[in-house]
Amino acid sequence: MARLTLSLLITATCWAQPGPSASVSGNVTEVVTGIPMQGAYVQARWKGGLYANARTDSQGHYVLSNLPATTVYVAAVRKGSQRPFPRRIGMNLAPGDFAVQNFALQPASAIVGTISELDTGASVSGCHVSAFRKVTVAGVVGYIMDIPAGTADTDANTGHFEIADLDVGEYVLFVEPGPTNGIKRDRTCQGSAYYENSSRRDTAATIAIAKPGNTTVNIRLKEPATHAISGVV
Repeated sequence: MARLTLSLLITATCWAQPGPSASVSGNVTEVVTGIPMQGAYVQARWKGGLYANARTDSQGHYVLSNLPATTVYVAAVRKGSQRPFPRRIGMNLAPGDFAVQNFALQPASAIVGTISELDTGASVSGCHVSAFRKVTVAGVVGYIMDIPAGTADTDANTGHFEIADLDVGEYVLFVEPGPTNGIKRDRTCQGSAYYENSSRRDTAATIAIAKPGNTTVNIRLKEPATHAISGVV
């Protein structure tokens, strides 16, 4: 009886050993231009909530290695995206498979503009601009992770700013004094306010990015004491 038990244990142990792993690789490009997307985030998930991640290189290439021989679900998002993964692509992997899956993603968007004095039109340096992405779930308005989707500082000479790597969607802007880096701030950027002319995020103007590309927002600052801003989208 002892010999039989030992034999069964040895057999079960052999059956439980994993076979050769599989891998998935491919390229991530912009959907219209075909330009490689560096830094895109690719993820594979499978049963049990397990997953593997990879980033694309300068050529937009990625490799997910040491994957199990099972059905895995693969998806990709571009660098800087706050969106959840889109619908995943199911792939049935066999031991030793070297599967290929390419992705074509929408390029990033940006909010660009200048900050100037309301009365004189003079450019304002030393401002820090933050974009918060606005979402509505079941009729309730919120902001993804309650952190900025992107930020930028105004140019020292022109007051220009560019908040890059944004998704298509709705945003509100917040302007506040930026880091000085040893340079005296412009006096008109001492206060903080939401665009446009609001002290509260929930009453701020909504900036809609309807398609990839640049959306221009020019901001005019009032006197520092009012801490208010206005402008035109």
